[in-house]
Amino acid sequence: MKKTTGLRNTWCALFSSALAALATPAAFSAEAATTGADIAGISLGMEREAALAAAQRLHPGTKPVTSRVVYEGEPQVPVTFFDSFGNAPGPENRLKISWSGPPGTPKVTSVIRKSTFTEKPAMKSLADSLLQKYGNPAHAQGSRYVWLLGENKGRADRVHGRDPIKGCTSINIDLAISDQSPAQLFGQAAARWSNPQAVRNIGAQLGWYEGCGKILMVTLHPASANSDLVSVMTASLIDHDGSIKAMVDTARLIGEAGNRLRAEQTEKAKGNEPIL
Repeated sequence: MKKTTGLRNTWCALFSSALAALATPAAFSAEAATTGADIAGISLGMEREAALAAAQRLHPGTKPVTSRVVYEGEPQVPVTFFDSFGNAPGPENRLKISWSGPPGTPKVTSVIRKSTFTEKPAMKSLADSLLQKYGNPAHAQGSRYVWLLGENKGRADRVHGRDPIKGCTSINIDLAISDQSPAQLFGQAAARWSNPQAVRNIGAQLGWYEGCGKILMVTLHPASANSDLVSVMTASLIDHDGSIKAMVDTARLIGEAGNRLRAEQTEKAKGNEPIL
């Protein structure tokens, strides 16, 4: 028992700098553990101010990169897409938080983290700690673990008739965690806001799949020289349906505001008739 505790404490010291300290009771059922799942203390639906405060605890003194666009309309529609941390040179330790847009205040729709370990933890110790924090996964293959969360746990088996794991977890972490802004795609969504299916198709390009609900996925990448050690860990916590709904609602808001602006411009232009 003392040996096991020692391993867990050693891992926690490493993991707290990369993902979150595991201040979680040891006795957790899978349902209880995954209902309130978090990455680095950031959970789905959290208000932006609280989520940024949690992120700052991992990246003290770091100013996030914020993707924000103000769309023209009557009135203008400001949209904050994401905040990301950890862009400094050196070992890659990044955290990216995506937000729901207006109407309403920004709330977390996804959290993505990539942690590069300079002091590599043991694969088994890290895997055991993940199970302690999040409970038993719905799927585990090699060193990849997937949890289907909360009230959405039973929905993923109906995603486009595909396997729930393959159909809902085909996310490119490196692309998803990059600072590439979805603003251009989102502008396309606003232009097509009257066609919800077109907006959903754009959501799929961003890695959001309708019907997948809330999913947590963690992958432990073994070190090249010793597969019993972990060199990189990637983790994604995504509310797929919530992300798509938020995009549809925001695209509709942008589209309606743009229509009002164009209508006002057209009305004012009636007095600008040139002399022929």
